[in-house]
Parts: sequence; C-alpha cells; structure tokens
Amino acid sequence: MKLTDKCKIDFEKWLYNLKYSEPAKFNNYYNNFKDTPESMQYGVYVDFFDSVGIILDVQPVLNYNHDNYTDVNYWISSVFQLNVSDEDYNNGQFETRQKGRELTITEANKIYNEK
Repeated sequence: MKLTDKCKIDFEKWLYNLKYSEPAKFNNYYNNFKDTPESMQYGVYVDFFDSVGIILDVQPVLNYNHDNYTDVNYWISSVFQLNVSDEDYNNGQFETRQKGRELTITEANKIYNEK
C-alpha cells in the first residue's frame, strides 16, 4: 500500500502542512508513519484522498443465509471521484477487508496520478 509519483509528493506536502511546521519533526513522524500497520496508514490516506475529492469505500456484504447476520461473505471495494460523471472507477469483490483496502489505495493513487 504505497503512493507513487505526484500522489506521493502531494501526500507528503499535505501531511506536512496538516501538522508539522519543522522538517525534523515531520521527518521523524513520517518515518514512524511508514512503520505503522497498514490499517493505521489507511485512515490517514482516506483523509488525504477525501481532501482531493477521491472517496475510498470498503463495505462488507453480510451472509443472510445464517441465523447470525454478522457473518461476512465478502467485501466490496470502490473508489469514487467527486464531480466526475462516471464516478465509479473500480468495484472489486474480496475475501478480506485488508485486500479491499489495498485495492482502494492502489486505484486512488492511479486516479490521482492520471489527473
């Protein structure tokens, strides 16, 4: 789950401007950020992509064939860009939330770098 090219550069600028005014503090934070679990990084990436109008969505599809409605059959992952006529850029089905998160970041990175 890595950002590339223009998306990575703009993410780093956004993160720096968000909280850190000194390069040394930012570098320390950013190095620690890269070592955090991907599930924690995902939340920060969601905030960044929200700020540029790219919406990430990972939703469970519940299994209604069982008495326990909390069973998840699979996860659906989508990426939307606001103010674009064809909003749904990707829709995938995955066995785990983690795989869905990976796809949303990959697709959002691609969309950002192409615009």
